[in-house]
Amino acid sequence: MLSERKQAAAEELAMERFMSVPPRRKPYQSFADLLIERAGIDAAAVTGYRRSLDIENAVARVQFAADGIEHSQEVFASFPAQVLAVRLAASGTGNLSFAARFGTSHPSQVSTEAGGGRRLSGRVEGGAIRFEARLAVQADGTVSSDGERLRVQGASEATLLLARATNFVNFRDVSGCTKRCMTILSPHLLSPTLDPERSTTSTPETPSKDSISSRQMPAGIGVS
Repeated sequence: MLSERKQAAAEELAMERFMSVPPRRKPYQSFADLLIERAGIDAAAVTGYRRSLDIENAVARVQFAADGIEHSQEVFASFPAQVLAVRLAASGTGNLSFAARFGTSHPSQVSTEAGGGRRLSGRVEGGAIRFEARLAVQADGTVSSDGERLRVQGASEATLLLARATNFVNFRDVSGCTKRCMTILSPHLLSPTLDPERSTTSTPETPSKDSISSRQMPAGIGVS
C-alpha cells in the first residue's frame, strides 16, 4: 500500500491488524539531533569526501579535504561510559572551527552547564516522557558559548561527549530519573580524550533503582 501511496489505507490496516485493543504502547519518538556547523568550509571546494565504518571498533568516520586542509570526523557510542563521542580534527594548526547545538522537535529548553557545556531538557508533547541531554567539549582551541550554540575556534582537534537519559522505565512506569546524564560526564572522561580502545575495557557502574539504564532509553539521538 505504501508503494502505491495509500498512506491512509495502510495506517487503517495497521491499526486493525497489528495494534492491541485498546492501544497501550506509545510510538517511539526521536530524542534529538546533535548538529555540527563547520565554519569556513565552502561546500563547492570539498574533495575526496569519504564515509567509512570500522566494524571491529564500531567507529563511523567521515574524511574530506577543503582548501588544502584535511578534515576528519569519528563517531562511536561507548556503552560502559554511556556517552556518544564525536572527535573532529583538521590538519595543520588552528584550522578547526565549528559550532555544535541541539535540535529537537519536542518542547524543550537549552541551558548552560558549569564548565561551559550545554544541557537540553524537554518532554514529549501530549505524553509523559521527559528527557535530558548534556553536551561537553574538549578542544585545543578556544571554546565559547553563543546562545544555544557551543563554539570551538582555532583548534586542531576537538572531542564532543554527549550523554542522555529519559524517565522511561517501562510502558507502565515513567518514574525514572533524568538526572543520570548529569553525572555520566565525570572529569575522568574529559581527560585524556575518550577512545574506543579504552572504552572497551571499562566497567559500567551498577545503576541505582531510580536511574536510567541503557535498556530504559527508547529514544534515539543522531549526529549530523
